[in-house]
Amino acid sequence: MKFKSTIIALLIGLSLIGAACSKSGGSAANMSDDDKYKLIYASVLTQDPTIIADVIKRLGFVNSDGTPNDSYKKFMEGGRDWGMRNMAFAQEVNTPEKAKEYVKSHMP
Repeated sequence: MKFKSTIIALLIGLSLIGAACSKSGGSAANMSDDDKYKLIYASVLTQDPTIIADVIKRLGFVNSDGTPNDSYKKFMEGGRDWGMRNMAFAQEVNTPEKAKEYVKSHMP
């Protein structure tokens, strides 16, 4: 009987951990536009085409053939205005190394 209650407690615990992880920003759909702009901006500053392509892909901004989709083009129309309002962020990731670290720690 004790073994059965231990298994039930373990299953409940794993379920709670899974629920918490799924709510903690693991998806681009849960990201704000501000966070998406930050990721794209930082990826460009890495100067690494692989990182840039991965970020755009993970944010859902590419077609099946890997080309930017209409959502990306529309989203990027606001990029200049976002950049003008976020000079402080630009200073945070002002080297390729800092930008790579930002992307690594904030990628969905």
